Amino acid sequence: MKFALILESSVQRSYSVRDKCAFKYGTDEIYEWHSSIKVGNEMTSMGPFAYPFIFKGDYINWEEQGNLPKADYDIVFCALEKYPEKYNVSKIRKAYPNALIVGTVKELYFIRDYQTRVDFFNECDVVCVPYKDSWYSMFPDIRNDVNKPINWLPQGYDIDFLYEHFYEEERNETIFSYIAPHPPRRHCTEQFANSMSIKYNIPVVRQEIPYTGIGCKQWLNFLELFKKFTFCFNLDPEPQFGQQGIQSAILGIVNIGGVNDSHFSLHPITAHNDLEKLENEFVRCIEDNDYRNKQIQRSFKLANEIYSFQAVEDKFKGII
Repeated sequence: MKFALILESSVQRSYSVRDKCAFKYGTDEIYEWHSSIKVGNEMTSMGPFAYPFIFKGDYINWEEQGNLPKADYDIVFCALEKYPEKYNVSKIRKAYPNALIVGTVKELYFIRDYQTRVDFFNECDVVCVPYKDSWYSMFPDIRNDVNKPINWLPQGYDIDFLYEHFYEEERNETIFSYIAPHPPRRHCTEQFANSMSIKYNIPVVRQEIPYTGIGCKQWLNFLELFKKFTFCFNLDPEPQFGQQGIQSAILGIVNIGGVNDSHFSLHPITAHNDLEKLENEFVRCIEDNDYRNKQIQRSFKLANEIYSFQAVEDKFKGII
């Protein structure tokens, strides 16, 4: 199966994945970007940019390429929701007439408008979104407005790679107060984490790893920081995909709060922002290590079953 992910534009340049490594498209030059994670001779990525790693294919930055490159793709994933006059499904069909075109999403709501998303989905052969249920609270009519089933296909994680290189068995009891990239998503995370830190005498760290340019190693540096903590407080009130909750599950970190999509699958006991209930669960995990370990093991097992590369590939095969 020859695969491509096509987006209208991004800071990431076009690349191809071969032998667990990304190369600048059409070259043998290894390519790293802010959200790639390279250790030794292997690398991975997360979010939509993981799809080329799962399916061992290409990422096409359409704006960078200008014209779609010549290729014979079997499967094309695309998210075209901002500039339909310039980037649209009709042009992809013309360039790749043999390809199954799969509509997906890159952003929850940073798009032109709702109708643009509906029209885009209606033009695709298959629709796969990374949200199981959460986004229907924001888009309650989309099932009726789209002319085909909307399938749940998570964005995948190379769990074996991340666990091998970033899991730490020994760490001090500490709280990580997560800073969501979009300010409305930060809600009361900082205030609640600080209050729990003071009340239960557990250190808290609130640190952001900024994006400083295309060549920075933002996500790699974040994982090097994040792996040292035992709790992650993230009271995000939006129905986002929930990358942070998945990373917590992979690295054995207890996730506290938030209503991201992944939280309901991996951390159901704390998938809310009821502060009293969250505090009770936090205290139980502090005082009962056996209980905490069972929750951590459960979350890790579910992460493998739902979000691993193999699980996502198998799920997609079942959809098509």
